[in-house]
Amino acid sequence: MISNLCEFMEDESPVDGIVCIKCGEEKPISHFSQMKYKSNKSDSEIKRTCKECRKKTAKIIKKLRKENPDVPSRSEECPSCGYTLEYLGRYGQTVFKNWRLHHDHKTEKFLGYVCHRCNEGFGAFNDDYKLMEKALKWHKEQIKKCMN
Repeated sequence: MISNLCEFMEDESPVDGIVCIKCGEEKPISHFSQMKYKSNKSDSEIKRTCKECRKKTAKIIKKLRKENPDVPSRSEECPSCGYTLEYLGRYGQTVFKNWRLHHDHKTEKFLGYVCHRCNEGFGAFNDDYKLMEKALKWHKEQIKKCMN
């Protein structure tokens, strides 16, 4: 059984390094964090963002939180989807306990507080509204086909 995936991959992996999805640099696996699971499974993953980029992002978010301390209440609606954290968290999911600070990764400017679902969705599209519009157009077309 492998107790530490990072040690295994450093010793036996044919891969020289991992490319960080933020900075685009190839770095040794030791520059990345191992994801830990509560299920105690031996399966693990390596985060695709290097520790340096993660620290930089954490610093930016901390600064933006300090500059924008007015976090909405749990009963306020997400400005993106319209759901409240109370509604989204009705089954006890911990990801819906707090609002997510959403910011522009290029300009490092505060965009607002949104729910976890919206923040993850924006991130999945690299905050590219043109990509989101393209996906929405395709989705609408598929829904229309199903209705006919």
